[in-house]
Amino acid sequence: KQWYQRRVAITAGVQYPEENRKAIEYIVDMKNIVVKLLKEFRRRTDCKPWKIIYYRDGVSMGQFETMVLDELDSIQEACKSLEIDYKPNISVVVCTKRH
Repeated sequence: KQWYQRRVAITAGVQYPEENRKAIEYIVDMKNIVVKLLKEFRRRTDCKPWKIIYYRDGVSMGQFETMVLDELDSIQEACKSLEIDYKPNISVVVCTKRH
């Protein structure tokens, strides 16, 4: 295992509820998205990431704490679902909305 090996997995998207097509702020199905990214990373590199950096945009101050904690919990659940003792370091970088 090469400690200096760096790989990047990126996904982006806009989510809309069916009824009014207004964007929603929380990430739907975060756990499954992360599981898919982790599996792809492992397939390409033959190892698990030991560090995850999660960039998040579009969070209002009123939703900041709840959203970040929920999404971080989903990332941690995704890691555990692949391997119970898998606990990579996770950094969350958030850009908040300014009005």
